[in-house]
Amino acid sequence: MKSVTRKYDRRYVPSPERFSRIMEMITRNQVEMAPLVAYVNSLRGELAAGEDPRLLLKLGSYFYEYYLSIEEILLAIASLTDQWMPGSLDWHLRLLKLLKTPIAEVRPPVLSASTAGLLENYLYFYLSFHRNCGNLSREKMIMLAESLERTHEMVLQDLDRFHRVLKMLYRP
Repeated sequence: MKSVTRKYDRRYVPSPERFSRIMEMITRNQVEMAPLVAYVNSLRGELAAGEDPRLLLKLGSYFYEYYLSIEEILLAIASLTDQWMPGSLDWHLRLLKLLKTPIAEVRPPVLSASTAGLLENYLYFYLSFHRNCGNLSREKMIMLAESLERTHEMVLQDLDRFHRVLKMLYRP
């Protein structure tokens, strides 16, 4: 009988050490993101009260750091499950799109479409922060501050669900 090649024939299985390192990094980043969300929530009242350029810059740095933590997680997952590495100028957006799409016989979606949609706002801010840090929009900062807690909860739910799948797939 002739063997049938699967559409996504994956012969790569990460070492238990690599899998463990990536899982630890994901957990560490999730822990580091929580204080950032708390800081933003504590500053929302000040943001509504007036326009302080230093406050906008402080919030901007929190949003930047928050998205950077998420992107490190997504890159680690993409390299682990998809063996994907950035290869084009639009890789940040391609990474979000990749991880909201399931791959048959490899992995379910890492992010739901609604979570990826919310993260796009932070991605665009992340990409433009360095060029615009002296001219941040108060309205944009209010919008990001108001949606951060909900976004964070959705990210944690999606990552927790995916973490359980990874544990089943990659048993050391």
